Amino acid sequence: MEILRLYKVKLYNLRGHEFGVDFITSNQVKEIDFTTFHAYPDMWHREQSEEARKMFLQKWISSHWDDSVKVLGEPLVFGEFEKAKTAPEYSQKVHDDFFSDVYDVIYNDAETNRGSFSGGLLWYIMGDGIKSYYDEYKIVLSQDLIMTTVIKK
Repeated sequence: MEILRLYKVKLYNLRGHEFGVDFITSNQVKEIDFTTFHAYPDMWHREQSEEARKMFLQKWISSHWDDSVKVLGEPLVFGEFEKAKTAPEYSQKVHDDFFSDVYDVIYNDAETNRGSFSGGLLWYIMGDGIKSYYDEYKIVLSQDLIMTTVIKK
């Protein structure tokens, strides 16, 4: 079990790499009763195809879910995720499909595993009139009816 865990740490939570941490070690704080993780495959794998980033995200999610639920015995919150509007191969459809895929995983888990996946928080929702804070990840709900629908789902 320990060898498999260390393999997964190196594969999906790369220690000493430009992203990721040792998820299990970082979440062994007795005063905190849930785990959380982030995902920015566009930033971390900018040189890869959209399909490769999607495959990475699926493995990233399942790896964290396995470790949170099966190893740590804690519910999991997908604490931060978004598609970069400046990423290669970006389109509104790619963006919307990404969110649908992520929320489908969360919803399906809630139905089949009694909610061990406790939620997902996209990065980030902005209001009208504060353009100085806009970046490549912003979502302005008044300007994006599809995302408003996905979130309300």
